[in-house]
Amino acid sequence: TRNVKILVAEDHKINLALCKIFIKEIIPDAVVIEAVNGLQAVEKFGKEKPSIVFMDIQMPIMNGYEATIEIRKILPKTIIIALTAGVITGEKEKCIDIGMNDFIIKPIEKNIFEETIIKWVNDIHN
Repeated sequence: TRNVKILVAEDHKINLALCKIFIKEIIPDAVVIEAVNGLQAVEKFGKEKPSIVFMDIQMPIMNGYEATIEIRKILPKTIIIALTAGVITGEKEKCIDIGMNDFIIKPIEKNIFEETIIKWVNDIHN
């Protein structure tokens, strides 16, 4: 439908692959950028300036919270959606407190992923 750039920051190969498959099914012409740790996410974000970031919380080198803070310094209005195991008490609240727009609990369910991405893609284009 629309050309949208999406960064997926996820160190778990299967979750990364799932996110990419879901994004391509929902938005076939989306450009998907991959990062396997928070530092790489910030670097790629700076170069590519994607509209939406899917951010794993537990990543090596720099975690999702730290990466979100750095990305907010580059483009404060970027939509950042946490990918969280959700089992850690207060993690969802911390995601929102730190300035993430939304969160998806892993294991990722396609219908929830789809609802979330459509909501935010529509938000960008309104």
